Amino acid sequence: MLLRRAARRASPRVAATSPRVGATSTRVARRLLSDDTSALVSRKRDGLGMALSWTLQGRSLSDERRLRLSRFRALAPGARRSHLVSLYRAYDVLETRLDAEVADAAPDDDGLSEFSSLFGVAGAFWREHGDALRRTPLLAKALEVDHGREVPDDEPMAAWSPAERQVARRVNASATLNGDLLLGHAVVFHVLDAALAGGADDERLLGLSPTSSAAAPSFEVSLAAVDALGEDIDDDVYTAITIETTRALRLRTALHLEPKGLLRGAALGGLRYASAWVQQQARPSAPET
Repeated sequence: MLLRRAARRASPRVAATSPRVGATSTRVARRLLSDDTSALVSRKRDGLGMALSWTLQGRSLSDERRLRLSRFRALAPGARRSHLVSLYRAYDVLETRLDAEVADAAPDDDGLSEFSSLFGVAGAFWREHGDALRRTPLLAKALEVDHGREVPDDEPMAAWSPAERQVARRVNASATLNGDLLLGHAVVFHVLDAALAGGADDERLLGLSPTSSAAAPSFEVSLAAVDALGEDIDDDVYTAITIETTRALRLRTALHLEPKGLLRGAALGGLRYASAWVQQQARPSAPET
């Protein structure tokens, strides 16, 4: 049933950045649900939000330790610029696809709606929380304000790093097969990333432009919304979204860990963070009234 959606056309913007997706989407789509069958969830179906929560908790401890180091590396001046560019490319592809899910669900002239996905859960989630979770404009502003670099919109995908291309290809393949799968990517890249990175506090301490919105819903609120959306979906789509979430986790890890020099970059970023923290502590507090 899922493979019948493989002929869905790509949106013009995404097709422009990924010219090969049309030629390879069917082959990629047929592999999308055939790998890693060990990731199938055998626990009681308590709800889609709960299933994704358990999936997120299955992260590798080794990866989490390295991701904590990458958090500090992203604060080093040179590393932060390339990190923002990498995030911008990944989030631009994902948010463009999520926007397309919302647009495809809009009524046409006859008052009818046609989701590009089977159940439209990704589009419904993004319609409700997309404005607060959207990161592409903030990443672009941070690049311009903090580093004097404009958004790299005109760069071909061939110039992207391997991890960036992997994110784009998986997101495009998921949207082509069944847009519901994009919900797993949104939960990982928008909900989980904001909850775990601690980037907002780091940026505030260092006086950097924010790359995530303070109005973003909490992790619990977002998963409650996912739970409500998943009540009526079929079991195969439920399982497919859970599997896709594990893949999105791997993509997120690769994206954050890809640049070389993790330990050196983390040391430089950690020194910058520590210096800013000491200066903050040394400031006299405002007198109580």
